[in-house]
Amino acid sequence: MDMVNIGYNNSVTLLRIVAVISSKGSAARKTRNEASLSGKLVEATEGKKTRSMIVMDSGHLVLNILTCETLNERIDRADEKPGYIKLTPLQKRILKIDKIVV
Repeated sequence: MDMVNIGYNNSVTLLRIVAVISSKGSAARKTRNEASLSGKLVEATEGKKTRSMIVMDSGHLVLNILTCETLNERIDRADEKPGYIKLTPLQKRILKIDKIVV
């Protein structure tokens, strides 16, 4: 299974990621509140400041301490490793979204 390390020995499945978004702004706060109310908020920050959020295809929102740029680099590196499934250009473009409109 293709996993991406998101910090503190936490990982997410590469192909289940829909978007990587910044945690700044009112739209991000609204998205975070909605995920919390629906029970789909996963906090992987170990109490540190949230710098980005990962939207999963299951509707879960994963909070983490890595910046969007760092996560995108890790996704790109995971895609290049031998034995990993190669992402299409469309999948790569979807994974690099750093803003969400609510």
